[in-house]
Amino acid sequence: MSRRRTLNIPSAISSDPEDEDVFGGDYEPGQYALSMRGATGAGGSVVAELTGADLSTPLSVAQLPTPYDVAETVTAPLTEHERGHLAVCEQALHGFRKSVVVAGKALEVISRGRLYRETHGTFVEYLDDVWEIRKSQAYRMIEAWPVAAAVSPIGDINEGQARELRPVFQEYGQEAAVALYREV
Repeated sequence: MSRRRTLNIPSAISSDPEDEDVFGGDYEPGQYALSMRGATGAGGSVVAELTGADLSTPLSVAQLPTPYDVAETVTAPLTEHERGHLAVCEQALHGFRKSVVVAGKALEVISRGRLYRETHGTFVEYLDDVWEIRKSQAYRMIEAWPVAAAVSPIGDINEGQARELRPVFQEYGQEAAVALYREV
């Protein structure tokens, strides 16, 4: 049983019952995402106050358009409505690609700062209980984030690419890793 205290913060995920399929049968609205608006009142979010990061734009499944088919024979330019759908979907994908950097750095901060210590005896216990990920996966993400951040400031590198570049990054430095990444 977890010793974590419950934190009630408004959800950014819809309360749509269809979200249950995405998050699993135990899904409760607000369980997996925090709303960045209103978390600390009118002054902004806890995360923004602590880090200066603007996290007001994460997307939930409910914010993405419903998939629809367009015939292969359609060659007309995109409508404004379709351009809007493209922009929203690309925003979601951009956030996904940045995840290795964000998740890896967050795990490193939690691990090195022992921020789990109020509720868990070890980092591994914390990983198992809270995130249900193995220690090896967590450390791969921790090792990958500095490479990913250095090679691609916009976060368009995945964990596997960062892992492959890590030896070059460690042995020859950031400039060599960036040059290799761009060349490949």
